Amino acid sequence: MRNPGYASSSIMGTDITSDFVKVDESLQGLLTDSGSYTEATTEETNVGDTITGINEAEPLIFSDTETGVLDNSDPTYQGSYSDVYRLDGLGNNEAIILHLEGFGFSHSLELINGGTGEIISQYDAIESEGTSFNEVMFSTENDIEYLVRITSIENQITGEYTLATTSGELTETLIFSDTETGVLDNSDPTYQGRPQDEYILRGFGDQETVILNLDSAVFSGSLQLVNRETGEVIHQSQVTESDENAPVQLAFTSSSDLEYLVRVISLEETAMGSYTLGATSGQLTPGVSDQTIQGSITEDDEVYRFWGGRYSDRYDITNLSDFQTINIELTSSDYNTMLFLVNADTGRYIVPNRGSYNSEDGTYSSNITYKARADVNYAIVVSSFSRLQVGDYTLDVKTNFSVNAGFDQNDDDFHPIIRNRLMDNYLLSDVQVGEDVEINLNSGSSNNLVQLINKDTGDVLQSSNQPNLKFTVEDNIN
Repeated sequence: MRNPGYASSSIMGTDITSDFVKVDESLQGLLTDSGSYTEATTEETNVGDTITGINEAEPLIFSDTETGVLDNSDPTYQGSYSDVYRLDGLGNNEAIILHLEGFGFSHSLELINGGTGEIISQYDAIESEGTSFNEVMFSTENDIEYLVRITSIENQITGEYTLATTSGELTETLIFSDTETGVLDNSDPTYQGRPQDEYILRGFGDQETVILNLDSAVFSGSLQLVNRETGEVIHQSQVTESDENAPVQLAFTSSSDLEYLVRVISLEETAMGSYTLGATSGQLTPGVSDQTIQGSITEDDEVYRFWGGRYSDRYDITNLSDFQTINIELTSSDYNTMLFLVNADTGRYIVPNRGSYNSEDGTYSSNITYKARADVNYAIVVSSFSRLQVGDYTLDVKTNFSVNAGFDQNDDDFHPIIRNRLMDNYLLSDVQVGEDVEINLNSGSSNNLVQLINKDTGDVLQSSNQPNLKFTVEDNIN
C-alpha cells in the first residue's frame, strides 16, 4: 500500500540549521563510490565541509516519495513481509540517494538488479526511539533495471515507512520467483465451458504469503487456487468490468498440508490468447490432462538432471485416478525425441522412450502407455535424444477412461421406464466441480440412448440419442 507524495530531507533525515553540528554517533549509510560507508565520529563538523560530495546545509530534494505499510497482505521474503519498487527515469552515471524512514520497526533496504535478481547492495537500519533511518547512495548504469526491496529485519513484523529518491520515479511492483508464459486455445480442456490451463505450485514454506499475478493483453482472465487432492477451489480472483486489461492478482497464505493447483481461465467462452503467470514464491509447473500441446525446446529451458546435457520441458499430469491408463505421444521434425514418464515428487523417470523415425512424413515420435497408481503423482518430461538440440514438438496426452462392454439379456437389467430396453449403469467418480465432462458412446448400433442421472434422486439430468453427451459437474450431485 502506498501514497505518492513530495518531501525534502537532509542526510540521515536531520535538518541542519546551525553553523556547527554535534555528531553523537556514526553516520551510517553514507556511501562512497565503492559501495562502502563512511563513519564520522568527530565532535564538531563544519557545515561547509563536504561529506560524500553533498553540502549538508542544503536539504535533499526528492523527485518522488512513496509511503507504504508492511503487513500480512505483502509477499514473504526470507520470512519477512516485503514491498518492492521499480526505479525508473534515471540517466547514466547519475548519483542517486535513496532515503528510507521506518516507524516502529527495524528494516532492511536492498538495491537489486531487476534483470538478474542479483542484490547489488543491502543495508540494515535499527529502530531507535520509534523510528529508523537508512540512506543509500549509488551511481547508475544504463544497462541495469533497478529495484528497491524493503523488508523488516525480524520475521513477519509490520509497520509504516516512507521511501524517497533524489532522482527518477518509484513504482510499486512484484518480484517473481517463477513465471510461465502460456496460451489459451481450442486444444485446452474447458472449465465451465471456457478454456483453461493448470499449473502445479510447489516449493515454498509453511505460512508464507504468496501472490499470484496473471497478465494478458488479449483476454480478461480469472485465477483459481485449487486444493489438488480434493479439487476444492480455495480462492478465486478475476478482473473487474471497469478494468478489463488490468492484471489479476490472488494472495494467499501457504499451508504445508496442502498441494496447490493454479487454474488460468478466460472469462468468456470465445476469449483466447497469450498470458504470463507469475508467483512471488515457489515454482510453477505446467499441468496437462487430456489435451494436445504445441511446444518448443529452447536454450533457455532447464536441463533434465537424469538426462544430462539435454534441454527439456516438464508437464505435471493433473487428473488421474487409480488404474487409469495414460497414453502419451511426442512428435518432432526438428530432432530425435526422448520422452519420459516421471515421478513428479522425486523427478526420477519411471518409463523412458526414445523416438523412432517415420520416413513418410520425416518426423520422430516417442510413445508411452502406462496404467497409473493412486499413490503416485506423475509428470511428463519432453527432451531430445542428442545433446543440446532445440526445436518444436507436439505432445499429445490422453488420460480418458474407457470401458468395453455390451448388452446381454441374461445379466443386464431392463430400463425402468423405456420398455424392452436393456441398460448398463456406471458411477462417475473423481471429477471436480466446474469440470467439463464429455461422454462418448461407440457402438455398432445406431439405436442407443445415453442418460446422465442423479444417483441419489434418480432424476434424469440429460438424455441423448447421439453418440456423445457433454455436461459441467455441479456441486452435491453424484
